[in-house]
Amino acid sequence: MNRHTKRTQSEQPMVHDGGTRDEPLHREDDMSVRQGDKGPAAYKAEEMIFRPSPATTVGAELELMVLDPHSGDLAPGAVRLLKTCAEESIENVSAELMQSMIELKTGICRDVADVRDQLVPRLRRVRNIARSMGYELAMSATHPFHRASNSAVSPSERYDRLVDRLAYLIHQRVVFGLHIHVGLPSGDRALGVMNQLVQYLPHLLALSANSPFWQGIDTGLASCRTALYRTLPHAGVPRYFPRWKDFRAYFRVMRECGAIQSMKDIYWDIRPRPEFGTIELRVCDMPATLATTFALVALVRSLAIASQRLLEERPQMRRGDIRKHWIAVENKWLATRYGLGGMYIRTPAGKRRPLRQDLNELLARLMPVARESGDDVFLAKLLPLDKFEAGADRQRRLCRESGNPRTVIDDMVASLSSELDSAVAPDKSPTPAVASSATSGVGAGSSQPPSPDPRGEGGREGCLSKPSPIGMGEGKEAGANGAGAKGTGSKEKETVGNVTQADPTVGSATQADPALRSPSEPAATPRASAPPAAGAANPFAAVDLPASFLFRPAARLAEPIPLAVVSILSPIPMGEGFERQPSPRPSPGGPGEGGYETAISRGRMNDVLD
Repeated sequence: MNRHTKRTQSEQPMVHDGGTRDEPLHREDDMSVRQGDKGPAAYKAEEMIFRPSPATTVGAELELMVLDPHSGDLAPGAVRLLKTCAEESIENVSAELMQSMIELKTGICRDVADVRDQLVPRLRRVRNIARSMGYELAMSATHPFHRASNSAVSPSERYDRLVDRLAYLIHQRVVFGLHIHVGLPSGDRALGVMNQLVQYLPHLLALSANSPFWQGIDTGLASCRTALYRTLPHAGVPRYFPRWKDFRAYFRVMRECGAIQSMKDIYWDIRPRPEFGTIELRVCDMPATLATTFALVALVRSLAIASQRLLEERPQMRRGDIRKHWIAVENKWLATRYGLGGMYIRTPAGKRRPLRQDLNELLARLMPVARESGDDVFLAKLLPLDKFEAGADRQRRLCRESGNPRTVIDDMVASLSSELDSAVAPDKSPTPAVASSATSGVGAGSSQPPSPDPRGEGGREGCLSKPSPIGMGEGKEAGANGAGAKGTGSKEKETVGNVTQADPTVGSATQADPALRSPSEPAATPRASAPPAAGAANPFAAVDLPASFLFRPAARLAEPIPLAVVSILSPIPMGEGFERQPSPRPSPGGPGEGGYETAISRGRMNDVLD
């Protein structure tokens, strides 16, 4: 017998790349790079060692739009904004591919409440800094009318390589997503849970679908972002791997042949992140609201917990079913096209039913799981599902009603601001100094600290309050009246001059939503939620100026206004003049004609800081 047939049991040939070798190129316990394989393509040994998570922890990454509040278009302000955030020691805010987007992320969170408590205060601070620099933040998966070719790529060696690799397709990446991490105990368990979650990719995508427009065109899709991502290599439904060592072999081959350099080059809808000990779900659009965002995080975590229990009870299911991966491609397309209104293929035999119905039953099964960990208060924001309006449906409805895509942008900014500013309950009894502002419709400018959490140390009981309109219908219903809200509470629009603006109280509740309130949050920012329309200043916006300019007696109206002050208060060209007219209504306590009010009409200041 020759040396190839005379082997002991420990010397059996290794199957590798479709053949057998006497010696493997890499032993299972040898994660070193081959001799001579140097440079950016080399990966560290620990990159493919799954670092176990002791519990089903969770984390989230939010990709946000940076907007020019006057034009409503995307603005390349990320570099300036991130520099200021670093100076303010705000952690976990980072650059993304384009300079018109930023990413906010959490650390390791024990539950969804922890995700909220980390994200909301940080996001509010970043939003306030953005406003101070002349930007706004908004949540959507695509911009309604931005020309993608006008976007600037962020300065980064990795992004430069992407530009060289993707060429024009890099401009199809002006999209924004929600990425959710779930901690798992081992690589095999991670793949087992991935194989179970593949069948639920359409459910997650349909709930988050928030990108019907692309470069000013209604694409007819619920998630244009998902369709654009299909142009990238190594994207889409993940490949099927029954065991962790099978995935490691795949990664080695792809790296050594130069197709990828690291795990970041794999853009699957679910991918393992062994360095974090997690799986990362990337299928979701950036939802329209924070309430929907936290509901999706709760849904993913509950799915991961339920899947692990299923694998423990039925170990034979750990290898998964490759047919689910085949069907998932079609199911994902149906969700991309129709959202919650699409059909869902349930079995390889072709049984179908409406996706909304299947999702409704899934939520009913998962609610007890979520209740065990206290995540049910967030998951309940999706119910009743027949009343839930996905972001894509809302964008399309608003644009068709108004005929103006700018309405969609204003709604995005107002929705995020209303959630951030209502996360802490405002003071219902404003001090005398701000009482007149509260009664005239301007934000009261003060809020009381949140009362001690009645849920106790665990923070779980008392969370089953009725979901607010923000969570029920993506913020389409007007909130209750109160301090800082409009007097009637029924108007959805108001007119400033000849410009129609969104009422900042629409889609927000005066009382804080328990799913959004953080026990340690600072007071809300005292300014209106709706951004100014293009070409018109916003009379409800707080102006950061010295009191000597904010309160000028009538006798000093003839004095020239400093150029810096004029440029802040009015976006009109400096060549245009200002008309001074009497204030249309009396102002309390102000001397002379017009008092202390500021009235702005058609982009001109009538009573300038009187």
